[in-house]
Amino acid sequence: MTVPATDPPAPASPTAPTDPAPAPAAPATRVYHYDGREWPITDPAFTHDAVIAHMQELFAELAGSPEIRQETAADGIVHYHLRKRAGTKG
Repeated sequence: MTVPATDPPAPASPTAPTDPAPAPAAPATRVYHYDGREWPITDPAFTHDAVIAHMQELFAELAGSPEIRQETAADGIVHYHLRKRAGTKG
């Protein structure tokens, strides 16, 4: 029995990408600032309250109700600046 000859597969073109390019990150619409650092939020499903709750888990000093100052930049990005609220000693 003879096996019919088949042509080997053609090599991939050197100009054809083998992996699709990663999608560019969505631009941040909100940026949270605390302790000299910033966290840009690109996912609109991550609500303001969820961000604050997450920040309070990361930084125990924000566990009360932090002071939040809101600014809107000319490009439409909303910046939230968090500060721990001053407490009493004793």
